Amino acid sequence: MKRSILFSGLVSPFPVGTNQGSLNESRSNDLSSLLQDFFHYMGKIWTLSTQDPTHFKISEVVDSYKEYRAINGNVSITEGLNLEESYFVTLIVAPIPLVCLLNREQPDTSTARMSRLRRLSSKEIVSLLHQSYGVKLNTKKGVSEQLQNWWDNKLCPRYITLVFDGETGHCIMITGIEKDSDRFVVWDPWPLRSLLCIENNIAGVAAEPVPSDEPFWTISPASLAKVMYATFVPNELLV
Repeated sequence: MKRSILFSGLVSPFPVGTNQGSLNESRSNDLSSLLQDFFHYMGKIWTLSTQDPTHFKISEVVDSYKEYRAINGNVSITEGLNLEESYFVTLIVAPIPLVCLLNREQPDTSTARMSRLRRLSSKEIVSLLHQSYGVKLNTKKGVSEQLQNWWDNKLCPRYITLVFDGETGHCIMITGIEKDSDRFVVWDPWPLRSLLCIENNIAGVAAEPVPSDEPFWTISPASLAKVMYATFVPNELLV
């Protein structure tokens, strides 16, 4: 039986328990909040109104979003996005076509609208991701600065990844490999301690913060395999 699993984190969510009504009063002019609205609009509303979300003009999406907000106000951001919605939003903001690598060991969910899909085991997915990084990060220095340099030179890929511990879904971005430990370095938009920290998941995963004050965490390949649900990668990774 297919299950409806929702993933938060494509943009920074507000902590659980935050009053949605009070937030709406201060969201109108806040850039982060507008991005949250926009991404959720694309995933939950716009992708349902177009036959092929992979072909679009961003100006048309923005105009459609403005019209929706003028009539309906803010978009609800409390639910999160399902797999299809997360995939299409990632396609919209990515500069290249992406394939969804879906963990065949996780609960099944709807993929009817996803044409580029490959089902693998969690270990196969994690192994592919780990092998794709030719450069390593020194987490004792500024991670953001290292990443920017490598991104500018197209040496270090970024993978939007959905994780699920059996109860809660979340979205993170895998950004590299830690030089000393060979652990994955991930960016988690959750505003508090990562949802992959030991106290925040039921899978026994224990993400560790990088020494700097940046919102990056490290996680072992074995631990990532425990919660891997899906990741979106370029075609060449599978060649």
